Amino acid sequence: MRMSPSTIKTNSTTLIDFYILEKELKFLNAWKKGVKLIGHVFFKLPAEVNYYYNTESFINSVTSREQLHPNWRAIGIGLKAMQAHHQIFISMMYSFYNHKDGQRLLKAIGFPNFIDALRRLETEEKEIIEELARNDYGW
Repeated sequence: MRMSPSTIKTNSTTLIDFYILEKELKFLNAWKKGVKLIGHVFFKLPAEVNYYYNTESFINSVTSREQLHPNWRAIGIGLKAMQAHHQIFISMMYSFYNHKDGQRLLKAIGFPNFIDALRRLETEEKEIIEELARNDYGW
């Protein structure tokens, strides 16, 4: 009897489900690192975070990427004041959220080619983008 991956079960969770959950967790952890590195001001945090939580504690407690959406308006305003590698990094992060607008950001800063952009990142930024790419499963 030949078994498909979806028929292999371990404690009522398929191996496929485990694989997806693992990818989600790795993506989320890389996303959190990126948010902390580039700054939480470029992401939509709940209003109460500023009043009741330490921002880093909130970011650490996030359990879903849905809790850390990029803030298009804040990015657009802040982009001009950033160093080139930060512009590229936030644009590439945004690409995971919305690939079309992320590409528009990269073009606006003069890096429409993903590889050229990736080469300009600092090591930590590059590692985060690579981890996001390895574990991306669509927003």
